Amino acid sequence: KLKLYYGNYGTKTIDLNSSGVKVSNFDNSKIGNTTATINYSGLSTTINVKVVEKRSRTFSRGSEAPKVNSIESSSFERVDISTLSVGSKVHVLCGGSNAVEATVTELLKDKVGVELATGMTISVNADCVGK
Repeated sequence: KLKLYYGNYGTKTIDLNSSGVKVSNFDNSKIGNTTATINYSGLSTTINVKVVEKRSRTFSRGSEAPKVNSIESSSFERVDISTLSVGSKVHVLCGGSNAVEATVTELLKDKVGVELATGMTISVNADCVGK
């Protein structure tokens, strides 16, 4: 997503696949740090991007899934997401009675993208992220 700030006039979020958005100078086949240039409506910006190797996890019937570490929700302490960064180890509340261990993959204004030990990636509300 691309978030546009219009000074005192608010913001607008658009998808990078939207009409009029052009991403250039970016090669997602090369692992490591790189840059990408985004053009939209006559404006341009360059962003830093870290390309990581895609991990695949497959489970066959009868195989054991990775152990998911969790804590009782009663000992869950919410954290201020402004103190987190990509790669931070956290616990997330995601529907059960326990908070499960996860790694931060994306930080947005009020949402956090995380990868669970099972390899599943989810987006949770900021108030569902803690220690």
